[in-house]
Amino acid sequence: MAPVARDIEVVGYAFLIVVAGLVILLVFTREELVVAGGVLTRRNLLGLPRRYGLDVIGGMARRDVTYLFARQPAQYVVVYDRHNRCLFKMYRVIWDPTDLGRLHAMVGGDVRTRPVTSAELAEEFPGSIAWPIAHPWASIAVEFALLLVFFFVLVTVIDPLISRS
Repeated sequence: MAPVARDIEVVGYAFLIVVAGLVILLVFTREELVVAGGVLTRRNLLGLPRRYGLDVIGGMARRDVTYLFARQPAQYVVVYDRHNRCLFKMYRVIWDPTDLGRLHAMVGGDVRTRPVTSAELAEEFPGSIAWPIAHPWASIAVEFALLLVFFFVLVTVIDPLISRS
Protein backbone atom coordinates (compact mmCIF):
# COMPACT_ATOMS: atom_id res chain seq x y z
CA MET A 1 0.00 0.00 0.00
CA ALA A 2 1.31 3.47 -0.89
CA PRO A 3 2.26 5.86 1.95
CA VAL A 4 -0.33 8.48 0.86
CA ALA A 5 -3.15 5.94 0.83
CA ARG A 6 -2.04 4.66 4.25
CA ASP A 7 -2.05 8.23 5.63
CA ILE A 8 -5.55 8.80 4.30
CA GLU A 9 -6.65 5.54 5.90
CA VAL A 10 -5.15 6.58 9.27
CA VAL A 11 -6.91 9.96 9.08
CA GLY A 12 -10.18 8.18 8.28
CA TYR A 13 -9.87 5.87 11.29
CA ALA A 14 -8.92 8.77 13.57
CA PHE A 15 -11.97 10.69 12.35
CA LEU A 16 -14.24 7.72 13.07
CA ILE A 17 -12.78 7.38 16.59
CA VAL A 18 -13.44 11.08 17.30
CA VAL A 19 -17.01 10.81 15.97
CA ALA A 20 -17.64 7.69 18.08
CA GLY A 21 -16.30 9.50 21.16
CA LEU A 22 -18.63 12.44 20.55
CA VAL A 23 -21.60 10.13 20.08
CA ILE A 24 -20.80 8.35 23.34
CA LEU A 25 -20.45 11.70 25.10
CA LEU A 26 -23.81 12.89 23.81
CA VAL A 27 -25.60 9.62 24.59
CA PHE A 28 -24.38 9.27 28.17
CA THR A 29 -24.65 12.89 29.32
CA ARG A 30 -27.81 14.68 30.33
CA GLU A 31 -29.01 18.22 30.37
CA GLU A 32 -29.23 19.72 33.81
CA LEU A 33 -31.34 22.56 35.18
CA VAL A 34 -30.57 24.21 38.52
CA VAL A 35 -32.58 27.03 40.08
CA ALA A 36 -30.71 28.90 42.82
CA GLY A 37 -30.35 32.50 43.88
CA GLY A 38 -32.91 33.84 41.39
CA VAL A 39 -31.05 32.28 38.45
CA LEU A 40 -31.91 29.27 36.30
CA THR A 41 -28.71 27.58 35.11
CA ARG A 42 -28.96 25.15 32.23
CA ARG A 43 -26.09 22.83 31.35
CA ASN A 44 -26.41 21.48 27.84
CA LEU A 45 -25.31 18.06 26.62
CA LEU A 46 -21.71 19.23 26.33
CA GLY A 47 -21.75 20.53 29.92
CA LEU A 48 -21.65 24.20 28.95
CA PRO A 49 -23.67 26.36 31.38
CA ARG A 50 -26.05 29.13 30.38
CA ARG A 51 -27.68 31.33 33.01
CA TYR A 52 -31.07 33.03 32.87
CA GLY A 53 -32.39 35.36 35.55
CA LEU A 54 -35.82 34.29 36.79
CA ASP A 55 -36.98 37.88 36.24
CA VAL A 56 -36.15 37.51 32.50
CA ILE A 57 -38.10 34.27 32.06
CA GLY A 58 -41.69 34.82 30.94
CA GLY A 59 -42.76 31.23 31.48
CA MET A 60 -42.80 27.81 29.92
CA ALA A 61 -45.19 26.09 27.56
CA ARG A 62 -45.80 22.49 26.57
CA ARG A 63 -46.18 21.93 22.85
CA ASP A 64 -46.51 18.80 20.73
CA VAL A 65 -44.92 19.79 17.41
CA THR A 66 -45.78 17.94 14.22
CA TYR A 67 -43.05 17.81 11.58
CA LEU A 68 -43.37 16.76 7.98
CA PHE A 69 -42.78 13.00 7.56
CA ALA A 70 -42.62 12.41 11.34
CA ARG A 71 -44.65 9.52 12.73
CA GLN A 72 -45.53 11.26 15.97
CA PRO A 73 -45.19 14.79 17.27
CA ALA A 74 -42.10 15.95 19.16
CA GLN A 75 -43.00 16.72 22.76
CA TYR A 76 -41.34 19.99 23.73
CA VAL A 77 -41.20 22.29 26.70
CA VAL A 78 -40.37 25.82 25.56
CA VAL A 79 -38.93 28.24 28.11
CA TYR A 80 -39.47 31.76 26.83
CA ASP A 81 -38.67 35.32 27.87
CA ARG A 82 -41.08 38.19 28.61
CA HIS A 83 -41.39 38.95 24.87
CA ASN A 84 -42.28 35.31 24.02
CA ARG A 85 -38.86 34.67 22.43
CA CYS A 86 -37.58 31.15 23.00
CA LEU A 87 -34.72 30.99 25.50
CA PHE A 88 -34.40 27.22 25.12
CA LYS A 89 -36.52 24.15 24.55
CA MET A 90 -36.34 20.64 25.94
CA TYR A 91 -37.81 17.26 25.05
CA ARG A 92 -40.49 16.42 27.60
CA VAL A 93 -40.03 12.68 27.27
CA ILE A 94 -36.55 12.67 28.86
CA TRP A 95 -37.53 14.78 31.87
CA ASP A 96 -39.32 13.59 34.97
CA PRO A 97 -42.86 15.04 34.94
CA THR A 98 -42.60 16.05 38.61
CA ASP A 99 -39.42 18.04 37.89
CA LEU A 100 -41.15 19.76 34.98
CA GLY A 101 -44.12 20.51 37.24
CA ARG A 102 -41.86 22.09 39.87
CA LEU A 103 -40.10 24.17 37.22
CA HIS A 104 -43.46 25.23 35.82
CA ALA A 105 -44.58 26.31 39.29
CA MET A 106 -41.45 28.50 39.59
CA VAL A 107 -41.50 30.18 36.18
CA GLY A 108 -45.23 30.10 35.34
CA GLY A 109 -46.70 30.00 31.87
CA ASP A 110 -49.22 27.97 29.91
CA VAL A 111 -50.10 24.70 31.68
CA ARG A 112 -51.94 23.15 28.73
CA THR A 113 -50.28 20.86 26.20
CA ARG A 114 -51.20 22.06 22.73
CA PRO A 115 -50.56 20.40 19.37
CA VAL A 116 -48.96 22.81 16.86
CA THR A 117 -47.04 22.69 13.62
CA SER A 118 -43.42 23.78 13.49
CA ALA A 119 -44.46 27.01 11.72
CA GLU A 120 -46.98 27.78 14.47
CA LEU A 121 -44.34 27.14 17.14
CA ALA A 122 -41.89 29.45 15.35
CA GLU A 123 -44.58 32.14 15.15
CA GLU A 124 -45.60 31.79 18.80
CA PHE A 125 -42.03 31.56 20.15
CA PRO A 126 -39.49 33.15 17.76
CA GLY A 127 -36.18 31.30 17.84
CA SER A 128 -37.70 27.97 18.86
CA ILE A 129 -37.16 26.30 15.49
CA ALA A 130 -33.66 25.85 14.11
CA TRP A 131 -32.89 27.81 10.94
CA PRO A 132 -32.35 24.73 8.71
CA ILE A 133 -35.76 23.36 9.70
CA ALA A 134 -37.51 26.71 9.25
CA HIS A 135 -35.93 27.20 5.80
CA PRO A 136 -35.69 23.73 4.22
CA TRP A 137 -35.09 24.91 0.63
CA ALA A 138 -32.21 27.12 1.70
CA SER A 139 -30.78 24.19 3.68
CA ILE A 140 -30.98 21.93 0.65
CA ALA A 141 -29.22 24.57 -1.48
CA VAL A 142 -26.41 24.96 1.09
CA GLU A 143 -26.02 21.19 1.39
CA PHE A 144 -25.87 20.85 -2.39
CA ALA A 145 -23.20 23.57 -2.64
CA LEU A 146 -21.14 21.90 0.10
CA LEU A 147 -21.47 18.56 -1.67
CA LEU A 148 -20.21 20.13 -4.91
CA VAL A 149 -17.23 21.65 -3.08
CA PHE A 150 -16.49 18.29 -1.45
CA PHE A 151 -16.49 16.46 -4.80
CA PHE A 152 -14.38 19.22 -6.39
CA VAL A 153 -11.77 18.85 -3.62
CA LEU A 154 -11.95 15.09 -3.90
CA VAL A 155 -11.30 15.12 -7.63
CA THR A 156 -8.74 17.94 -7.83
CA VAL A 157 -6.66 17.26 -4.73
CA ILE A 158 -6.99 13.70 -3.51
CA ASP A 159 -7.31 11.89 -6.84
CA PRO A 160 -3.94 13.17 -8.20
CA LEU A 161 -2.25 12.24 -4.90
CA ILE A 162 -3.55 8.67 -5.07
CA SER A 163 -2.86 8.35 -8.80
CA ARG A 164 0.75 9.50 -8.35
CA SER A 165 1.64 6.70 -5.93
